[in-house]
Amino acid sequence: MSNHSKGQPSIVISASFAVDPVTRALEFWSAYLDEPLGAEIAPYAQIHQQLLDPGSVLRANAHGVAVLCVRWSDLGADAAAQARAAEELAEAVKAARYPGPMLMLFCPDAVAAGAAASQMVADRLAGAANITLINAADAFEQYGVTDVFDAAAEKVGHVPYTEEAFAILGTTIARWRLAHARKPIKLIASDCDNTLWGGVVGEDGVDKIVISAGHLALQGQLSAQARAGRIVGLLSKNEEADVLNVFAERLDMGLPPDDILAHKVNWNPKAGNIAEMADAFGVGLDTVLFLDDSAVECAEMRTRRPEVMTVRVPADAAQFEDFVAHLWLFDLPPATKEDARRTEMYREEAARHEAQQSIGSLSAFIDSLGIKTDIAPANDRNLARLAQLTQRTNQFNINLKRLDEADLRAMLAASGTYHYAVSVRDRFGDYGVVGQMRASEAESRLNVDLFMLSCRALGRGVEHEMLAELGKLALSRNLSEVAIDFRKGPRNNPAALFLQSALGLDEKPSVDTVITAPAADVAAIVFDPQVAEAAGAAQGAPDPGQAKASAAMADRGAVFERIATEFTSASAVLSAMNAVIRPRPDLAVGYAAPAAGLESDLAAIWREVLQIEQIGVNDNFNDLGGKSIDLVRVHGAIRNRLGLDLDLTTLFQHGTVALLAAHLSGGQETSNAAADRASKMRAARRRSASRAEAVGAMRR
Repeated sequence: MSNHSKGQPSIVISASFAVDPVTRALEFWSAYLDEPLGAEIAPYAQIHQQLLDPGSVLRANAHGVAVLCVRWSDLGADAAAQARAAEELAEAVKAARYPGPMLMLFCPDAVAAGAAASQMVADRLAGAANITLINAADAFEQYGVTDVFDAAAEKVGHVPYTEEAFAILGTTIARWRLAHARKPIKLIASDCDNTLWGGVVGEDGVDKIVISAGHLALQGQLSAQARAGRIVGLLSKNEEADVLNVFAERLDMGLPPDDILAHKVNWNPKAGNIAEMADAFGVGLDTVLFLDDSAVECAEMRTRRPEVMTVRVPADAAQFEDFVAHLWLFDLPPATKEDARRTEMYREEAARHEAQQSIGSLSAFIDSLGIKTDIAPANDRNLARLAQLTQRTNQFNINLKRLDEADLRAMLAASGTYHYAVSVRDRFGDYGVVGQMRASEAESRLNVDLFMLSCRALGRGVEHEMLAELGKLALSRNLSEVAIDFRKGPRNNPAALFLQSALGLDEKPSVDTVITAPAADVAAIVFDPQVAEAAGAAQGAPDPGQAKASAAMADRGAVFERIATEFTSASAVLSAMNAVIRPRPDLAVGYAAPAAGLESDLAAIWREVLQIEQIGVNDNFNDLGGKSIDLVRVHGAIRNRLGLDLDLTTLFQHGTVALLAAHLSGGQETSNAAADRASKMRAARRRSASRAEAVGAMRR
């Protein structure tokens, strides 16, 4: 299955063994999550060729993602050979310079572990921001895969793992892909009573609340999220002193006070508190995760703040460890340089917010910040961050282009194109790279097709400096106009309002359009805090279409909640995959029911493997969508369930249930009914051939 035809980034998987069964899990998760997770399997056992050949399937997928599934025994018979293979693989990955995200899955072997080779690759690729290394054995353990290896399938088709193991390999790929593709979580707001601990502190007291292993698992995960640069805050209906005393007096807590950047502990509605908390850090509500044990609080949050990703934690703390391990929203993509110091940036932003509250006017606040803006040509050092900005910036983004490092690198090499990175700092700290803009010359115009700014720098005059700089660039190139390519999106209302205000438009752009203005006028744009303050209410007005997006977010939180509570084991994942049944396709041959006995047994195996509700005895395996890898599963099921050992070639040679049953029963038809069906099928084929010949004659 491939997503190329849909225009979606594709996952290309290259493996040292037959990895095709993972596509079943990816197809399942793609449908369950409504996400494009289709995978294309690269030619078998050609990892090095895929990395080094510019024309390979993997290298041609420059705008997608790559997955390498490595089993060291396939690359080397002993430790020395595997060490050489590890060196070669690391060098091939470096030489490929794959621009998109890449996952390397180190897959276990029944005989040789290959841990040393895996560590060698990890050491050689340390610091590569776009590469994630995962030990598949850890994923198998996390999902409780006890029966990993399938020796018989390995022997007949180099398919080394059981269905459960392949289901978890596919699930691992899906989780990793989604961590890169979805909108990032920036703020996690957690309830306290019966969430971070058992009991109600205001009633039970600090000494009597229960901190179980499950609670510690959740606390430890929140601490890890804080260290990874996400904001962790407390959102509790409680007396503030009671909650703060828990963190001060209970030494067995697994969430240090220093990891908590904010708290709203009062008796006000949580929907209002969470909006205030997000505003203090300058993050959008659609980047907030809310955790609570109360069904009522979760329902209210989903109703009043549908943009927030609301997830209810289990009522039983004994389930917390599984819940924490399987809440995909906790998964983190590789970090950029800005991500590494994000926690400190959020502290600085909170200090700015506090300063703004204490200063009377926006103008005085802006003056107090001492903002310094640096607009400089983009370069290789900040490409990863600039690509990240195109993926994450929605509100202040003129045309919502989503680009990767390969796109940006090509832009840098293009002649007549100007691409700038925007960095900001003030008295509280360094914002890092928060914006970018790109323009190109065409006749008398400077055409702008990239213009975006992170929300944390918005409203402080940086956007005005950026636009003025484009006007000055146009004048320096003797160009008379600046043309801005605006594309309307569901959340870029702030960008539209800015263009209306800064360029003096009669109304904000509400459809896709190109906005032109004299270069001299654009170069003269300056920031007026009083005008910005007056426009603040309009900036916060709801945008048409936002309600629909918000409702989808509310549903999204419930989906991840179900995954974290219902899909915590390999058996649960595989059971859900097997429950997906497709109708029988419309085939040239009509449906004929299998006879009792061997035909019914074989048809049942085909139904399970192909996940088709009806299998006729005369249906051809290939016509039903069956592939060679599916025949390996059929082969194993016949051996295990029917006690029949046969060559795999037999299945290729007997493409229908009727033919296979006849062969396995010694060459005789299994019943008079089967013989009758075979006769009718031959007659139907003769009639079909006659009709085809007649149609052909008419056309001639």
